[in-house]
Amino acid sequence: MPKQNSITWKELLIIGMVLFPIVLTIYIWPFAPDIVPIHWDFAGQPDNYADKAMGLLLFPGIIIGLYFFLKYLPKIDPSKLNYPSFEKVLLTIRLALHSLLLFIHVATSLSIVGSPYDITSYIFYALIIFMIVLGNSMIDIEQNYFIGIRTPWTLSNKEVWTSTHKFGGYLWVISGVLTLCLLLILQLLHINSDIIFTIFLMWVGVIVIAPITYSFVFYKKLEKIQKS
Repeated sequence: MPKQNSITWKELLIIGMVLFPIVLTIYIWPFAPDIVPIHWDFAGQPDNYADKAMGLLLFPGIIIGLYFFLKYLPKIDPSKLNYPSFEKVLLTIRLALHSLLLFIHVATSLSIVGSPYDITSYIFYALIIFMIVLGNSMIDIEQNYFIGIRTPWTLSNKEVWTSTHKFGGYLWVISGVLTLCLLLILQLLHINSDIIFTIFLMWVGVIVIAPITYSFVFYKKLEKIQKS
């Protein structure tokens, strides 16, 4: 019974995060210009624009679509029988993802109506925190076709999947915390934003490439053991 209550509470919180962008969009609609920014560079300056309807409605639409996709994901995944074993983890991932999307929507909405602050750096920090949460959750994810480190080697071998997700999970958490601290220190020291952006991209490259490489190497190692 406590487990069910916890899941219901989190689900209601996610639903609130899906509905809030709709309310926020309705509220800021009269204050938004006819042409609004939809993308910002690392310096926080808008570099792409769209008409008001597209700019204000696109992101809430994406949030709603993702909610239903992730909510009913277990029903369309061929490995649906594995989902009950990590149901709680999936709920945590959904909660973290919708928290990130809500933060991005609020930040961009404030920028659209003329809020004088740099949204970009905050979004990068939010992305790193999201990856830390995701890394902490990945260790308990069972094989599936939609969530996790899905390579030919992890999907074809359960042992490779488990080992790769442990490696990737620890890597994302530890490197994420270190990178977050480093970027905060560099920003406090007023280091050039291009350097901060480069470090962020290098970190993203590491956390993407390293687990893929690990899964391949570990798979080949198991192959050699089985042949010997």
